[in-house]
Amino acid sequence: MKRRRGVRTTTDQRGIVLPMVLAVMILVFLLVTVAVSQSVRTRHAAMGEWEMIRAQYAAESGIARVQQKLHSDPSWSGRLTTRMNGMKATTTIVERHDGNIRLRSVAKGKRVKQTVRVELDEETLEIEKWTR
Repeated sequence: MKRRRGVRTTTDQRGIVLPMVLAVMILVFLLVTVAVSQSVRTRHAAMGEWEMIRAQYAAESGIARVQQKLHSDPSWSGRLTTRMNGMKATTTIVERHDGNIRLRSVAKGKRVKQTVRVELDEETLEIEKWTR
């Protein structure tokens, strides 16, 4: 049985290659897009967590600076601003009562805010209670 030129038989599959290649390329493109999207999302989450840690450290540094200030001047009261690692921590004495001093330190960054509250023993200036 001879085939005539220009006439296709049902077993001729030359035209199926292009749609198959396109389908595979689209599938690969979608998989790469999902992987890149997930990677970017993970990186943003990690950066946010790192900023929270930096804000926590800045707030703790503000508490330590007020402890130092109170050690040199026990009657000091007011507000102390500490800049550290791109964060700004404002630490204030909230109140003094029953031999304790309550402090609040709020550290702010571009996208984060972290608050630390402590109670100090008025005589020793040791931290008795710590809350975030």
